[in-house]
Amino acid sequence: METLTNLYVHRENAAWARKKRHLPVTLVTGFLGAGKTTLLNHILTNKHNLKIAAAVNDFAEINIDSQIVRGNRAHDSVVELTNGCLCCSIAGEFQTAVWTLLQDADIGKIDYLMIETSGVTDPHKTIATLEQDYGRMYRIRLDTVITVVDTDALVARITHGDTALSAAAADSQLKCADVVLLN
Repeated sequence: METLTNLYVHRENAAWARKKRHLPVTLVTGFLGAGKTTLLNHILTNKHNLKIAAAVNDFAEINIDSQIVRGNRAHDSVVELTNGCLCCSIAGEFQTAVWTLLQDADIGKIDYLMIETSGVTDPHKTIATLEQDYGRMYRIRLDTVITVVDTDALVARITHGDTALSAAAADSQLKCADVVLLN
């Protein structure tokens, strides 16, 4: 008896296989003390049946912001990214954390990811990492970049003509924003 082999079985299986969805991500950036953590807390408190995970980056060894965000939310996914910048020194740790959260999204544990950067982060490299079409980040969909601005500090900076490195980071954060939230 002759055995028939379907040469296209792999292609058929791939065509009918359930596609893994892209995880939507919002990047919250802004300079030190602008209100990023307050915004993130507000979003997590008023999430309207969405399962939102949060990745909180702090430049210091102790991530105070993630402790504030975690608060009494033991059931929510809060990932701490400490002791470095997302775009530079802990970029590998950041990609690993997002990959782990993608696995949680595949089994329905999370619907959305919020990423809070440290106040001194230049978000362009972080955005480039999130928009990669290959590797671990290919299933991330950057939804929005929100830049929170402390208006008092901005007015003082404009009035005094500050050109320090901190001003360069703040300008970069404003340039990449989809939404600017004045605080």
